[in-house]
Amino acid sequence: IAKEIVEKGRAFVNAKIAKPSTEIKNGDCIELSLGANVIVVKALIEMKNNKEVVNYETISSIKGKYNA
Repeated sequence: IAKEIVEKGRAFVNAKIAKPSTEIKNGDCIELSLGANVIVVKALIEMKNNKEVVNYETISSIKGKYNA
């Protein structure tokens, strides 16, 4: 699903359209358009025991109405 969202131009990283090869860095703002809903998260990446740990903080989640 994620690849499909990116390929359809519905994913943004730091307000720029994301590509499948876009690397996410600590502090990046990621916006996903999922139909009528928009989710914005902040990437929180850190190293623990020599492993990269990725978490996300939800900045906003907007549920829209779908008008068929």
